[in-house]
Amino acid sequence: MKIERITPYLVDRCLLVRVYTDAGIVGTGEAGLWAHHRIVHTAIEDLAAYFVGQDPSRIEHHYQAVTRNTHFSGPVLSAALSAIDIALWDILGQEVGKPVHQLLGGKCREKVRVFANVVGDSLEERAASARGAIERGYTSLRTTPFFGGWERQPPTRYLGDAIAIVGVIRDAVGYEIDLGLEIHRNLGPDEAVNLARELAPFRILYYEDPVAPESLEALRYVARHVDIPIAAGERCH
Repeated sequence: MKIERITPYLVDRCLLVRVYTDAGIVGTGEAGLWAHHRIVHTAIEDLAAYFVGQDPSRIEHHYQAVTRNTHFSGPVLSAALSAIDIALWDILGQEVGKPVHQLLGGKCREKVRVFANVVGDSLEERAASARGAIERGYTSLRTTPFFGGWERQPPTRYLGDAIAIVGVIRDAVGYEIDLGLEIHRNLGPDEAVNLARELAPFRILYYEDPVAPESLEALRYVARHVDIPIAAGERCH
């Protein structure tokens, strides 16, 4: 079996890729660098020149060949290659008649817990969003504790709003529900520490990307000075 062509598709906020083979099997993958889909789309088209004519089952070989044959790596190449990699596993699973999770060692659990994003442009909307998620059966929530335009406000204002947002969510759902915070790398180290200390009484499950991931020293500084677990790393690859 050989790869005949690779075609990326932009679908709403998703970038999908289809890998077509001469055996009629088509594998589907997805790229995860959602903020730069058009760049990744071009990278997938560029990588297709290597993959066409290759055996789709040599998944690890192709990964090594592509990553070793480049002077630079980074998120665009990783996103493009991972989308194709997923599609190759899909092809292999179809060929042998097994779900991909069995090829990778078998499932570890019967179900996976997921969270709901809490959104809204006011405190009332955040509270309503949180209550609605709980009514739909979620037991874990996540929110970005800022309102639109916060970056044009003084720190006292947007940090105060963040505390109010988390407080109104806790008032709405209580403390039996997990709550994580997504900061999107938007704070400086001292701001991140100050906010985390203010939010500690609300029993935050995790504090995601409080500072830019390029500075491990900044992440280390925040981690040493707060009691909330830090979630980071997704933007380093």
